[in-house]
Amino acid sequence: MCNHKVLAHNRNGYVIRCAGCKHFQVAFGTTVLCLSQSQYNDLALHMRDQFSLYKYDEKDMRKIIHLPTYCEHAFMVLNVKELKRFLVLVNEADMMMEVQSLLINKGLSFN
Repeated sequence: MCNHKVLAHNRNGYVIRCAGCKHFQVAFGTTVLCLSQSQYNDLALHMRDQFSLYKYDEKDMRKIIHLPTYCEHAFMVLNVKELKRFLVLVNEADMMMEVQSLLINKGLSFN
């Protein structure tokens, strides 16, 4: 049974990680993705790459950004503003994981 820890949460979604199996649940809007560490890293990198390409088109409401779901033939399709909101969650989760890693390396516990 998984023991999930919340890494990031806001009105748009959440990022949680199982302390045991290390898998992630990433929710945004009406979509929840269950991802391995490598899939999560790939998704975060892809999101950052897409944002760097489209960040100047924030007023463009077209759903032009496709994110993989790791389910064959299924993608998340977002506009730039939605991607930016999603990226806030992922960046916050990444910062929390970095803090946890630093505390563990210092021999401290993180609850």
